[in-house]
Amino acid sequence: LERACAREGIEAHFEDYRPFYDEATRRSREGGMYRQNYCGCRFSEAEAAAEWEERAAARRAAREAAKAARMSAPPKRPSAPANGPRSRPTPTGRRESEPP
Repeated sequence: LERACAREGIEAHFEDYRPFYDEATRRSREGGMYRQNYCGCRFSEAEAAAEWEERAAARRAAREAAKAARMSAPPKRPSAPANGPRSRPTPTGRRESEPP
């Protein structure tokens, strides 16, 4: 870089922006910006496609496992009301669950 810049009569400047990558990613996602997950060469595009397929396969497996777990679980029984068993009023006005 420095030799090329010297040959053209311009100053070389290099700064490593990798420490800011996470923040830049967060901000661009919040802003709804398009983010390409590969550099654009055919090698990195193939690598990105393979990684995407691995993640998709993992999501499919997780969905299938959750479905299998739901299917094998015993059916849910209705629970008792939170305020206890229901009772009816008797002819004396007391409830069946109340002591005389």
